[in-house]
Amino acid sequence: MILTPSGSLFWQELEIIVDSAVYTLDTLNETLRAVHLLNSATGGLVSRGTIYGVLGFVQLWQGCYYMLVITKRRKEGIIGDHTIYGIEDTALVLY
Repeated sequence: MILTPSGSLFWQELEIIVDSAVYTLDTLNETLRAVHLLNSATGGLVSRGTIYGVLGFVQLWQGCYYMLVITKRRKEGIIGDHTIYGIEDTALVLY
């Protein structure tokens, strides 16, 4: 659901496409290196920090989207072999 600046609400569908390719860590690193080299004239890729999860997207102004991300987590417990984390801090990132 999207809230417009005028205060009206409307639904917009999100299309999710599943990529059937399997990416290895080597493939990921090669792709990141290529993107960095192709953009080296403008500074290349720069690490902005660690993101532990995406909570959602917010459109504050027309055409201006922000991504709400988890930037800090804390360990809450363990269920079986799975660690359960709580959200400690979030950030809005211009998307």
